[in-house]
Amino acid sequence: MIDSTEVVIDTTNRGSKPMQFKIETPIVTVESDTDNHLVDVATVVITILGIYVLVILFKKWMKQF
Repeated sequence: MIDSTEVVIDTTNRGSKPMQFKIETPIVTVESDTDNHLVDVATVVITILGIYVLVILFKKWMKQF
């Protein structure tokens, strides 16, 4: 299996805009599209927690059968 993950870092200085990053994988591409990286991290954490809660609820629902 070939690892085709590619990380592209934009180091160009475009005024006062902070450095952005882009991670490309065969399944999904993640790109920092906000000026606040804390928002990006919070979005990922909230998404992971949401999926975790859905998995727990699904397991409880499956135990009923």
